[in-house]
Amino acid sequence: MNRLEAIQELRKKQTAEIEARWIYDITGTVDHPATDAEPWTRGKMVLNRTHRSTGVVRYVADRVYMESNAERAQAYARANELTQRWTAFDSFTDLLRGSHTGPACGYKPSLRKSNPETRLLADYYDAAQVEHGDSRRSYRS
Repeated sequence: MNRLEAIQELRKKQTAEIEARWIYDITGTVDHPATDAEPWTRGKMVLNRTHRSTGVVRYVADRVYMESNAERAQAYARANELTQRWTAFDSFTDLLRGSHTGPACGYKPSLRKSNPETRLLADYYDAAQVEHGDSRRSYRS
């Protein structure tokens, strides 16, 4: 399972009915970042939910993923293509930073759930932000 598949599996657990009472949060850690000697990445994503009125945090599920450098390069190329097609950003890296030239900011993209390509771009964005430890996630309208 790669990181995109991991986040898509966790997203399946976020039903609209439950979302009315709970706020979902996907966090993650990279256990083994890719190096030249070992060209693969291993990490873990965890889905928790916080009750909207009481603030109680509950564990929901987790997924462990592992992917090669080739898989990561292919995913980045696809994310770049979708970014250029559906946003005003020049690259996926710019989208992640939230700026074309400046430092990271509070920007998070608003992407349509009804379009399969923008939904995929939102998944790429969320997976990359989870892996980088950034709390920003895409808004899905």
